[in-house]
Amino acid sequence: MSIQTDINSAVSEYVRVPAVVRNLANRCNEDLYNGPLYLDANGEPVSMFDPEYDHAFDFQRATGILSDWCDRNLPPALYYESESGCLSKSPPEPEEDEADVYWESAEYYEIDFREITKTLFGGELARYL
Repeated sequence: MSIQTDINSAVSEYVRVPAVVRNLANRCNEDLYNGPLYLDANGEPVSMFDPEYDHAFDFQRATGILSDWCDRNLPPALYYESESGCLSKSPPEPEEDEADVYWESAEYYEIDFREITKTLFGGELARYL
């Protein structure tokens, strides 16, 4: 596996996205790629010609909700350590003990806010958040 794949997996496991947010993101992606999306009174997709048709999906409102959630719940950056595969919210502190070879051999990657949203919700949708 590539380092990017490892980072994406670590971010997806580290950040807990509630089911309601994940479902809203899925609807946004469905609207982006297959839209416009039409819904019945229960919020289930239907054809605009279906007698159950109630309203169109409001992409702008939905991305506003997702954007607000991201701003409140996601850190500005995460730091991935390649040796252990661990993520942290703060950059690594250099060790003062020169005998500690572990810290010298590890590679760290900064994952910024935009990359976090791309990993969680997809690159195209992340452009709207």
